[in-house]
Amino acid sequence: MLTLMAQVVGRLARGAGLLGVAVAMLVACSDSGSDGTTGAGGSAGSAGTAGSAGSSSGGDAGQAGSGGTAGSGGASGSGGAAGSTGGTGDECSQTSVVRKYDDFDDGGEVGFQGGFAANDCWAVVYDGLDCPYMLDKITVLIGGEATSREFSVQLWDVDADGAPKSELQTASFTVTGANDALNELDATPLNVAGFQEAKFAVAVCHLESGLPSIARDSGGITAGVNWIRSGSTWEKAEDFMLPGDWIMRTTLRPK
Repeated sequence: MLTLMAQVVGRLARGAGLLGVAVAMLVACSDSGSDGTTGAGGSAGSAGTAGSAGSSSGGDAGQAGSGGTAGSGGASGSGGAAGSTGGTGDECSQTSVVRKYDDFDDGGEVGFQGGFAANDCWAVVYDGLDCPYMLDKITVLIGGEATSREFSVQLWDVDADGAPKSELQTASFTVTGANDALNELDATPLNVAGFQEAKFAVAVCHLESGLPSIARDSGGITAGVNWIRSGSTWEKAEDFMLPGDWIMRTTLRPK
C-alpha cells in the first residue's frame, strides 16, 4: 500500500555542512537543454545563412539553406534561432539528446520520497525522437539512506492519455543511495530494435520498501509526466499532491 506522506527533505548547497537530514553539493549531469522537449533546437536557425529564401513573414523560412525547419527565427535568411519547431528534426543529427523535466541544479532543495512499498514504482514519461533511437543512460537522484538496494528499471510504451501502457523491457540495477551524487545507469539493456515511439516511459520499481528512494525537485510539478504505481494502476503524481518533478533524466542516442 503506497503512503506518500513521509518525505526526507534536505537542502543541497555548495560548501554547506549537514542541515536536517541531508546537505551536500550535487554536481548535476550535463544536459543539452533545460527543456526536455526542445533541448537542441536553439542552434538550428544558423543554417539560414546558406540562403535568402526567407521573407519578412517567416512562413517559408524552412526552405532556406540546409536548415530545414528553421521555425520563426529564419525569417530574414540569417536565422538567428530555430525556436521549438526546428528542434525535433535537428535532434536526429545529434550524438545524444537529454530528456528531463526537473529544474534541479547545484544548490537546489530536494525531497527524497518515502512511503514506497515493495513493488511500488515511479515513472516519468518522455518525448521520443522523429527517427529510430535507443536509450543510452538514465540519470537519477536516489537517496535518503546510504544503503544499497536493487531496483527493477523498465521501458514502457505510453497510451493516448499519456500514461504508461505496457512494459517492453526490464533490467535490474543495484543502486547505493546518496544525498550528494546522481546515479548514472546504463540503459542499453532496455533497448528495443527499431524503437521510434513518439512518447515512452521509464519506470523504476522498489523491490524492498522504504528508503533509499527517488528525489523530487522543489520547482513545481509538470502535469501529466510524473507517475506512481501501487498495485496495477498508474496514477499521476500530482494527484498525490507531490510538489515537484522526479529527478530522473534519460539520454537518447539517435540511430
